[in-house]
Amino acid sequence: MIDNLNLGHYFLKVIDTKSNQLIFSRGFSSLFNEWQTTADALRGASKVIHESFIIPFPKDKIIAQLWKRDNNNLFTKLLGTMLIDPSYDFIKTDALPPNILTYEIQKKGDPKDHVDLVIIGDGYTKAEWEKFKKDSEKYSTILMGVAPFNKNISKFNITAALSPSPDSGTDEPDRDIWVRNTMNTHFHTFRSNRYLMTFDNNTMRNVAGAIPYDFVYILVNTSRYGGGAIYQLYAVATSDNKYSDYVFIHEFGHHFGGLGDEYYTSDVAYTDFYGDKTEPWEPNVTALLDPNNLKWKSFVEEDTPIPTPWNKSKYDSTYAARSGGLKQILKEDPYYGKTGAFEGSGYSSEGLYRPSVDCIMFSKGIDQGFDPVCRNAIQRMIDFYCK
Repeated sequence: MIDNLNLGHYFLKVIDTKSNQLIFSRGFSSLFNEWQTTADALRGASKVIHESFIIPFPKDKIIAQLWKRDNNNLFTKLLGTMLIDPSYDFIKTDALPPNILTYEIQKKGDPKDHVDLVIIGDGYTKAEWEKFKKDSEKYSTILMGVAPFNKNISKFNITAALSPSPDSGTDEPDRDIWVRNTMNTHFHTFRSNRYLMTFDNNTMRNVAGAIPYDFVYILVNTSRYGGGAIYQLYAVATSDNKYSDYVFIHEFGHHFGGLGDEYYTSDVAYTDFYGDKTEPWEPNVTALLDPNNLKWKSFVEEDTPIPTPWNKSKYDSTYAARSGGLKQILKEDPYYGKTGAFEGSGYSSEGLYRPSVDCIMFSKGIDQGFDPVCRNAIQRMIDFYCK
């Protein structure tokens, strides 16, 4: 019940009013936090994004406190005393929407000691129910085939849930394509064409609530490349793109493991996402402010230099020329397969470092797998929910 993982931009504490003891806590991130780093926000634009956090239904009165991480990686109180009384008559107890279809992909045990994942379909019509079931099974199998998930299959319950959409597909504002899709996902989030998210938190929670869940994955019925994820909020991927298997795994790394992006060559919606002199909280990205105390030091062999040299200039010039062969450059690196501190990560070519030359969080494809640091972060999360 008590979160000791130290992940997320925010931290929720639930305190029992009778004993004044902490009885529940969770770290999490928000879509609004990402919005604050966009060019629009930095120019002074305003925006409201509806989000929510989940707690077990309290037996008695509780106080919820919301804390936010500062630039020194310390949590400071943002919302101090939100009293919640379970007997309040304004607590909604609405029945779930009646048109939600569910399909059990795998059930390995009681939700209380298993990871419960719900895959929600968006842009699937009622006539496409069978397609959604097959797509959900496909990506569940792919996810459970990647380490360390492949060694923890028995710890996952996975269910597909669909509130059928009137139309197939999703909104593509940059192409002036608009459809009636139940989850209201859309490309061009924060003006990034491939960033596929939803602001409709209420619908997402209502559909997910059809079954017990810890984590939410929204699978969107389109062949376009894209996706997104927020730690402990939800992940999104598309169903029919040639890179959909990679996107599905990559985005779950964010949502489930709290992993940061390790790439730095692709355009993103953010401006100076991590800021100056800030050590990222994500377990697989570091500013290397103290090389002697690298946060994944235990994974580094004694003869590996920190920072760790790699074929960065060759990789960058090849990427800029769009001449291909990037995977081969990575594989030929002298420190390929080793854990170190390789410069170029977190959307920045300089000043941020990743644990390995290549990883699912760095480049497209899943054959390279998660690096040891990422695998460890994922395993910690599995153990947290199951032990």
